[in-house]
Amino acid sequence: MTHGHHPPHVYLDDTWYIITASTLNHAPFLTSDRAKVLVRDKLKSLIVAFNVRLLAWAILNNHYHLLLNWSLANFQNAHILG
Repeated sequence: MTHGHHPPHVYLDDTWYIITASTLNHAPFLTSDRAKVLVRDKLKSLIVAFNVRLLAWAILNNHYHLLLNWSLANFQNAHILG
Protein backbone atom coordinates (compact mmCIF):
# COMPACT_ATOMS: atom_id res chain seq x y z
CA MET A 1 0.00 0.00 0.00
CA THR A 2 1.43 3.37 -0.96
CA HIS A 3 0.63 6.66 0.65
CA GLY A 4 0.58 9.86 -1.38
CA HIS A 5 1.14 12.25 1.52
CA HIS A 6 4.83 12.46 2.36
CA PRO A 7 5.75 16.12 2.85
CA PRO A 8 9.38 16.96 3.60
CA HIS A 9 10.28 17.10 7.28
CA VAL A 10 12.56 19.67 8.86
CA TYR A 11 14.00 19.01 12.31
CA LEU A 12 15.39 22.05 14.10
CA ASP A 13 16.67 22.17 17.64
CA ASP A 14 14.52 23.86 20.29
CA THR A 15 11.63 24.51 17.89
CA TRP A 16 7.89 24.21 18.46
CA TYR A 17 6.11 21.69 16.25
CA ILE A 18 2.47 20.92 15.58
CA ILE A 19 2.06 17.21 14.96
CA THR A 20 -1.16 15.69 13.68
CA ALA A 21 -1.66 12.02 12.93
CA SER A 22 -4.70 9.97 12.07
CA THR A 23 -5.65 6.38 12.68
CA LEU A 24 -5.44 3.87 9.84
CA ASN A 25 -7.98 4.83 7.17
CA HIS A 26 -9.30 7.46 9.61
CA ALA A 27 -11.20 4.72 11.43
CA PRO A 28 -12.69 5.83 14.77
CA PHE A 29 -10.49 3.59 16.95
CA LEU A 30 -10.32 6.15 19.76
CA THR A 31 -14.01 6.68 20.49
CA SER A 32 -14.00 5.21 23.99
CA ASP A 33 -12.63 7.01 27.02
CA ARG A 34 -10.48 3.94 27.71
CA ALA A 35 -8.79 4.23 24.30
CA LYS A 36 -8.14 7.93 24.79
CA VAL A 37 -6.68 7.27 28.25
CA LEU A 38 -4.33 4.63 26.81
CA VAL A 39 -3.07 7.09 24.19
CA ARG A 40 -2.77 9.86 26.79
CA ASP A 41 -0.80 7.64 29.18
CA LYS A 42 1.57 6.49 26.41
CA LEU A 43 2.07 10.11 25.38
CA LYS A 44 2.90 11.05 28.98
CA SER A 45 5.51 8.30 29.23
CA LEU A 46 7.14 9.34 25.93
CA ILE A 47 7.19 12.99 27.01
CA VAL A 48 9.11 12.01 30.13
CA ALA A 49 11.39 9.51 28.36
CA PHE A 50 12.49 12.01 25.71
CA ASN A 51 12.31 15.20 27.81
CA VAL A 52 9.78 16.82 25.47
CA ARG A 53 7.87 19.97 26.39
CA LEU A 54 4.20 19.51 25.58
CA LEU A 55 2.19 22.74 25.47
CA ALA A 56 -1.14 21.43 24.16
CA TRP A 57 -2.69 18.20 22.94
CA ALA A 58 -5.99 16.75 21.79
CA ILE A 59 -7.00 13.14 21.28
CA LEU A 60 -10.04 12.74 19.05
CA ASN A 61 -11.89 9.70 17.74
CA ASN A 62 -9.69 9.19 14.68
CA HIS A 63 -6.69 11.47 15.11
CA TYR A 64 -4.61 13.50 17.54
CA HIS A 65 -2.84 16.87 17.67
CA LEU A 66 0.29 17.77 19.65
CA LEU A 67 2.06 21.08 20.15
CA LEU A 68 5.52 20.26 21.44
CA ASN A 69 9.13 21.31 21.65
CA TRP A 70 12.23 19.17 21.96
CA SER A 71 15.99 19.17 21.88
CA LEU A 72 17.48 17.15 19.03
CA ALA A 73 20.07 15.78 21.46
CA ASN A 74 17.30 13.80 23.17
CA PHE A 75 16.48 12.00 19.90
CA GLN A 76 19.91 11.34 18.42
CA ASN A 77 20.05 7.73 19.62
CA ALA A 78 16.31 7.07 19.48
CA HIS A 79 16.09 6.49 15.70
CA ILE A 80 12.83 8.45 15.67
CA LEU A 81 13.98 11.10 13.25
CA GLY A 82 14.15 9.31 9.92
